[in-house]
Amino acid sequence: MISGEKILVTGVTGGVARPIAEYLAQNNEVWGAARFLAADDPAREGREIRITELTPREEIEAAGITTCAVDLGSGHLSALPEDFTYVIHGAFARVPNRPDQFALAYRANADGPGFLWQHCRKAKAALLISAGTIYAPNPDTWHRYSESDALGGAKAHWSPASPVSKLITEAVAGSCARMFGLPTTIARLFMPWGTPRLGPSLDIERMKHGEANILVNGPQPQTLIHVDDICDQLEAMLGEAGVPALVTNWAGDDEVSSREWCEIAAERLGIEARFEEMDVLGAHGGFLADPTKRRSITGPCKVRFAEAYGPMIDGYHADEPGETYR
Repeated sequence: MISGEKILVTGVTGGVARPIAEYLAQNNEVWGAARFLAADDPAREGREIRITELTPREEIEAAGITTCAVDLGSGHLSALPEDFTYVIHGAFARVPNRPDQFALAYRANADGPGFLWQHCRKAKAALLISAGTIYAPNPDTWHRYSESDALGGAKAHWSPASPVSKLITEAVAGSCARMFGLPTTIARLFMPWGTPRLGPSLDIERMKHGEANILVNGPQPQTLIHVDDICDQLEAMLGEAGVPALVTNWAGDDEVSSREWCEIAAERLGIEARFEEMDVLGAHGGFLADPTKRRSITGPCKVRFAEAYGPMIDGYHADEPGETYR
């Protein structure tokens, strides 16, 4: 376990970065950076993330994390110390997939990591949390994406971020690793789960409210990774950082389709599993990962879906849709 370090976690209000920061704060000095904007802040214009999806600042500070409001894309990072020993970059601006929003995406998702790597160039290592959605769609729904597959992303009805800017985020981080000599790992995260704000949990909430879950181009098979494994594997991911940057998938060892985990939860909770099936030309039919490279870095995952999913479901009140998690 990482201990005694000074660590910066960006995007700390998000569903993955928050548990990472809380985990690391148990044994380290952790700073959490985000914009911490109010719901009515004009700077939120054009973004497609609801303010209710973000963790309030006071909850983050209650976990022993030092918070810092910063707009990475502005380049004004003087509020952040320069002596972090590790950097975990989870911030990413989710904007509409429209040409008129590309400038905003580039500013946040390209300029942002560039300024960050420059500011934190004295660190031991940096970890960029990218995404499996960066791969160009394969016509085979059950294709397992490997690090050597073609990149390109895809337009999808649910994808609020520009795939182009996600590609640029990786390119900038990789270039900055070389320019500043900052050992870097670029980890393409697939479907995270294990908290009320991630993956299967969100689908369960929709079912509890009588809403249909959308399935694009089939049952949407996914390679899941639990947040506990994400946290457990941080040390190995940072330990393998290099110049040039190490690129790896960050996916678990379990393959489950969206349809399957919805049906399991519906049966256990006694509610209806409703689906809306859509055929979208050029969209991903699933997100299965080849985890071979990740296993060589971290070893096998410790949390298995078959054992952990049932207890997680039992944390929900099927008859009280207003409650999110027990």
